[in-house]
Amino acid sequence: MKKQLAIIGTFILLVNMNCALMINEPDDPWDTSTTHTSRNYSINTESYFPFENNTNWWKFSESSGNPCIIKIVDTISDDNVTYYRVSFMENRVDTTDDWFKHSPGDILFGASLTGAYDRFLPSRIESQGGKYTCGSDMINYQYFDSVVINGLTFKKVISLHYATPVIHGFDKILFAENIGIIMMQDLDGRWPVSYTLDSCSVSGTVSRF
Repeated sequence: MKKQLAIIGTFILLVNMNCALMINEPDDPWDTSTTHTSRNYSINTESYFPFENNTNWWKFSESSGNPCIIKIVDTISDDNVTYYRVSFMENRVDTTDDWFKHSPGDILFGASLTGAYDRFLPSRIESQGGKYTCGSDMINYQYFDSVVINGLTFKKVISLHYATPVIHGFDKILFAENIGIIMMQDLDGRWPVSYTLDSCSVSGTVSRF
């Protein structure tokens, strides 16, 4: 009887802990854990990828030390729409430029200035998890109050999962509010590649992680 009461007491304690959920992903080579809390979700995503500043940059590295840099390199305005050229520089692999813009509120990207644009981030997400379209693909997203990567805690994180990668071969991209991209993962290549954020400069403020 005492054993049964102990089990019931443990269950009640877990329910009362704001439904906190810790996840350790077995396929993730990094020490990544995430926390959800129970509440209503209505998240403005504009600050999750602050691309509208030509001085902003983000530097990443993987376990082997190979670096990757995202940098805003150019701006063009046409018919009251401003386009930003964003360079993804993956050392010893590839350097590719994309163009980003807001329309209307959504963050869109395209491989060329005058080509087709797809949704990178919707202007808002209204639930803890869901889906949205990106061209002909469907993107799964999740919102976390906090994410721990390599012992560092990032607050207010959105995670995107791509069944078919649509940008630079990455299957999973994580964003933190007022920072930008904090992790990019290619899990379907010959070997898994995970880039984690080392440092960034957003609106003139340099942060190191």
